[in-house]
This record gives sequence, C-alpha cells and structure tokens, in this order.
Amino acid sequence: MNQHTPDLLRCPIEPRHCLILDGGMKTSGHVQDGTLSCGKCASRCVIQSGIPRLLTTHDSAISDIKHREMTSRDRSYRDRKATKFTLRNGELSELDAFSQGIGDCRGLDAVDVGCGIGEMTRVLHRAARVAALDFSFGALLNFNAPLQAPELIQADACRLPLVDASFDVAMSSRVLEHIPTADLRSAFIGQVDRVLKPGGRLVLSVYNWDLGRQKMRILNEGFHESRIFYTVTMSTNCGPTCSGTWTS
Repeated sequence: MNQHTPDLLRCPIEPRHCLILDGGMKTSGHVQDGTLSCGKCASRCVIQSGIPRLLTTHDSAISDIKHREMTSRDRSYRDRKATKFTLRNGELSELDAFSQGIGDCRGLDAVDVGCGIGEMTRVLHRAARVAALDFSFGALLNFNAPLQAPELIQADACRLPLVDASFDVAMSSRVLEHIPTADLRSAFIGQVDRVLKPGGRLVLSVYNWDLGRQKMRILNEGFHESRIFYTVTMSTNCGPTCSGTWTS
C-alpha cells in the first residue's frame, strides 16, 4: 500500500468516515504493515503485507455462505507461490471482451471489484491508477497482473470502503453470480455505481444460462462442488442498472 492509498479509503463500518494511517513500516514510500483507524467509530483495520484488510463479517446464514466461499478460495491459494499464469481459451475470450468493453483507459482511474489473482485486471495496465479488491486475502497475496503499483485491498464487494465518485471505469469478472441474494446483488451494483464518477463505465461478466446449459438441465442456481454459491443470468435479463454506462 502506498502512503496515499488512505485518501481513497473509507471506514468499512461507516463508509462516510475517513481512515487514518497509524504509523506502520514503510519501505520506499510503501506501507507494509500498520493500522488504519476510523476517528468516528473507533474501528481499526490492519495492513498486512502491504494490503489493507477492510473486510467486515457478520453472523448470519448469508454471511456463512460468503465465509465458506472465502475459505474455499483462500485454501486454493494456500502455499501457492505467485507465478505467471496461463489463461485458458474461455478466459482469453473474456479478456478480449473486457478489453473491448473498457477501451482506452490511459490516464483514467480504474477499479476491479473481485479481482482474484488478477487474470482480468491486466486489461487495466494503461490506467493511471488501479485499485483491485477481493475478499480473499490469499488471492491478493498471489496477485500477479502486470500492472504498475496496483492498490490491493481486501474488502466486501457489497460494502466498498471507497470514496464516492473516485473512478472513471470499474470492472468485475464473474463476481455477481456468486453473491447469494438478489438484494445483495443490487447492493453490489449500487456500490459500484457509488464509487464511479458521473458518466463512468462498468464492465462486468457473469455466467450465462444459455440454451445448451438449459438442455443439460444445469440448475440456474445452486452450489458448486466446492460449496461456492452460483446463480446464472440470461442475456435478455442484462440491462442498465447504474447511472453510468453498463456493458455486459
């Protein structure tokens, strides 16, 4: 985390309130370890390995579903060393679609909500500033997109601890379908809309419940073998839901 990242952040408990950097170990202008505190609600969040950990958890059936997914994803990255990853054919197609949807992002501020290890975040390599958020700390530790000093943040996609109207473009790859309720999915879109500047662009990808999957009787909602929740979307149901530009 660089020393200017706190200017972008807000308290995950009270999003209207700023976070203050309390000391920390700095290396060449970057904060590796320390604490961010909220002067209003007194909450404190640690900075670990240069990543502010702004994830909040609550005890409920829904948070249990999200916790299981986070645990599953963290487990998949445990003891994994960051290496150059190879995209599969489907992912290459998705990467190309994101590149076309986002367009020329030179000089723009961009955010990837649910970045994982950065497979798709690489399309933002020309942006002036890139924030990459995920709720899996293991994924962020293994983030490997070829970007210049991305700001990695552990946070909940449905409760973004970011300043309003901060970004020109937002992207999200295969995140919406793992959010377990319609209300939370609406909250996710609303949060991204909030942090976009007026006229900003959201580009996202979701599972498509196409005719082939329907003929195979694949359920449009359920759990993967890994116990990760999923829901799928028909292309006819995609449409503008934010004040900016929607690209699906």
